[in-house]
Amino acid sequence: MLTKGDAAEQRRKVEVSRLAHHFRDVRIVPEKNVGTYQELVRTYALAPSATWMIGNSPKSDILPAREAGLNAVFIPNDNTWVLEHGVLDPADEKVLRLDRFAELLRHF
Repeated sequence: MLTKGDAAEQRRKVEVSRLAHHFRDVRIVPEKNVGTYQELVRTYALAPSATWMIGNSPKSDILPAREAGLNAVFIPNDNTWVLEHGVLDPADEKVLRLDRFAELLRHF
């Protein structure tokens, strides 16, 4: 799991979500960018073409993950901070667009 923001606040959110046990590791970073995703690929010896970023932020989740060669799932959220918005290429077949988180079960 990769999340960004204040480390204490993000640790609290991860703890409350009870999702951590589904992941090999939980990484909290101050910013997510192409370098962040490339470092994860190197650290965990991931195959970018078989790795997925799931998020609601085009700016921090989808666009840099795609630039690093990862696949992405975009799940929009009406409460996403305006500075996290961005334009996604509608022709990018490596971005799966879903309306709700629960739809992931149909794809993975």
